[in-house]
Amino acid sequence: MTRLAPIALLLIAPMLGGGCAGSRLPEDPPQTLQQVNEQLDGRWARIRQANGDLIEHVEDVTVGPDTTTFYHRMDQEERFLPTRRVRAVQVQKRSRSRRGFIAGAVPGLFLVALGVRERIDRSSDSWNALSVLTIGGGLMIAAIGGVLLGTVGSALGTDEWTTVYHGPAEGD
Repeated sequence: MTRLAPIALLLIAPMLGGGCAGSRLPEDPPQTLQQVNEQLDGRWARIRQANGDLIEHVEDVTVGPDTTTFYHRMDQEERFLPTRRVRAVQVQKRSRSRRGFIAGAVPGLFLVALGVRERIDRSSDSWNALSVLTIGGGLMIAAIGGVLLGTVGSALGTDEWTTVYHGPAEGD
């Protein structure tokens, strides 16, 4: 049983690392601007304006009582809007590329686990070629598979977004 612990750890680690507890959004929507800004802290976001226009590729969004500031990643500049013109601020809830990366990495991590098991089974102090090749090949397959399926995952469908700020729309 103790021989399987490293294998289980290697297979479970990517799932645990798929999303930090600090990066998850609470179930209840924020009630104050301070809570909104805590949820927006450092996240990539998008802003829906009162006129319906969508500003994408933003980060470091801060919603204030009068002004909403953000950094536009594509234009590489700090911008601002009057908060009364902001209808909603959304953050990325789930990324398809993260799921794709994890799915692509699992077969390689399985090979790494087999190599570790082979190394543990041979209680000698020297590494044998089979375990070294299995671990090295597994790491390469995990990296390549993760990148390939992560790229495919980001190209398929759209990411899921959740609204953390609802503002008054002009004319409402």
